[in-house]
Amino acid sequence: MGYPPAMPNGGPLQSHIITIGEIDAGGHAFSTDPKIEKLAAHLKACKVAHTIRRGQVRFVIHAFNDEADIHRVIDYINGMD
Repeated sequence: MGYPPAMPNGGPLQSHIITIGEIDAGGHAFSTDPKIEKLAAHLKACKVAHTIRRGQVRFVIHAFNDEADIHRVIDYINGMD
């Protein structure tokens, strides 16, 4: 989609939250970016848990997620038309 994920490189700022999209391109549960809205709809159809915060798609990785879950989401994103 041309958006790099927004996440710290490591250290004390490292987080389990990954966001995609331009920050402040919308608000809670909506984005003014049509590509982000399309991605969110696609993820919802694929039953991928996510939210939109400040116009960005937001993923949270938990202890019960594994590497296969991450690859599955990447595959869903790459498979968008």
